[in-house]
Amino acid sequence: MLRLHVVRRVVSSVAAATVFVAVSGVGVAHAGPGQFDVVGPSGSGTFGQQVVVLANGNVVVTDPGFDLDVSHTDVGAVYLYDGVTHQVISTLTGSTTDDNVGGGFNGVVALSNGNYVVTSTNWDVDGTHTDVGAVTWGNGLTGTSGVVSPSNSLTGSTTGDNVGAGRWPAFSGVYALSNGNYVVASPSWDQDGGPTDVGAATWGNGLTGTSGVVSSSNSLTGSTTNDTVGYKAVVALSNGNYVVPSALWDLDGSHTDVGAVTWGNGLTGSTGAVSTLNSLTGSTTDDNVGGGGGVNEVVALSNGNYVVPSPLWDLDGGPTDVGAVTWGNGL
Repeated sequence: MLRLHVVRRVVSSVAAATVFVAVSGVGVAHAGPGQFDVVGPSGSGTFGQQVVVLANGNVVVTDPGFDLDVSHTDVGAVYLYDGVTHQVISTLTGSTTDDNVGGGFNGVVALSNGNYVVTSTNWDVDGTHTDVGAVTWGNGLTGTSGVVSPSNSLTGSTTGDNVGAGRWPAFSGVYALSNGNYVVASPSWDQDGGPTDVGAATWGNGLTGTSGVVSSSNSLTGSTTNDTVGYKAVVALSNGNYVVPSALWDLDGSHTDVGAVTWGNGLTGSTGAVSTLNSLTGSTTDDNVGGGGGVNEVVALSNGNYVVPSPLWDLDGGPTDVGAVTWGNGL
């Protein structure tokens, strides 16, 4: 049974061992028998905002308010600690004020294979391209050290892309799959030089990580302004695959918000633009297929298949809002 003692902030875990952690961002953490102290280093701001115990027993601690120096404040930092020796294994930081590495709700997501993923939705690639966002994979044994960059992270390229932000920037858009891989939702992603907020859902390799810039070549994307692919919760299936609802997807300029639900391959990912060829879609404006209205608009079944509720679906040329429920093959 896992047991944690935490002085402050949020604790989550996927481990199955007995671990005691005392976390403090100010002064000294007072650990009792069998516990170990984790005290924030110099520059700490919100040390211990989230504490995640990995399946291998190592511990990830976030500090999105970490200051690099007086000129670079709130760059953020994420630390990996050895669960046995209690020593720091790795430190990942931002480089620009308000990068807030590891910030937001669930800034770190643990994977079933013992690795982890860090979201930094406010990360800036430079002074001109701000809040492009970044998602960084971490090795659960050796960690990921250094500064967040396109070479070690999946990033956006346009101001306000907020890669890794879910329904809004404060929430994580990283979804762990049962096979150890993950999916990154970025509903505010813009096509470079094209439509804005088309959105993207990017598959990530849980063994090595996925880095580079989000694009239609490595992601499932929208194609029309405000398609916001990835805004609705990505649903992980029990067989390792996943489903991406896009309730605001437009079929064309005359048929808006028809909605679409797209199956994704959990081993390789699914890429390209959402279309009638790769998705279940509506046909009438405001069908909002996949927009069931609940927290999870798509319902995963225990056998790996799924069900799509579309309560606003219209009979083409007939009554409106008759609704529909559609079974989907998870394989």
